[in-house]
Amino acid sequence: MSKDAQNTELAISDCCEALFDITACLLKNVEPKQGHWIAGTDQDGNSYDQSEDWCEDCGKKKVKELKESGNENEGHEYILDGGWENHESDYPTHCEECSCLLNYWPTEDCAKNEIEAFEVLDKITNDMSDEDLYSLSVCCQAAQDFRSEKLRIRLAKVCMKFLRWYSIWGVKSAESAIRKASQ
Repeated sequence: MSKDAQNTELAISDCCEALFDITACLLKNVEPKQGHWIAGTDQDGNSYDQSEDWCEDCGKKKVKELKESGNENEGHEYILDGGWENHESDYPTHCEECSCLLNYWPTEDCAKNEIEAFEVLDKITNDMSDEDLYSLSVCCQAAQDFRSEKLRIRLAKVCMKFLRWYSIWGVKSAESAIRKASQ
């Protein structure tokens, strides 16, 4: 790897880490739930996977509803699967029933879409929702997994836009931002 490429990767990493540190403090009250999905076999023996995301509580209710509907094949049950931290997703995930935010690890396609949404903003302000901040934060966490250097550079530019806004807001460095946000 050339010296320029190393410097670029280091700059990208520094931007993402600074933004992640700040958003982690700003999001201390945001606790996405673990994502689940329902799997099983229907009365005709067909495999069943809704490809829908559920929080644990809503998923359990849906499994109960499916079992009570009599659509189960003898010996097969609908089950609530998942519950793993940071399951990979092509989009930010929410519970199918209650719409709560679910924990996810963004694929490159997801990150590309999220980054595009932030790039079109003239500026990033404190009007950003917690879900927007969470999305930006998980993209920063996953950045090292992205094969596309161009995507990582675009993410770093979005991070710089956020960090500039945060600095103007009255915080001069990531370290003091973290202190201020955690008070």
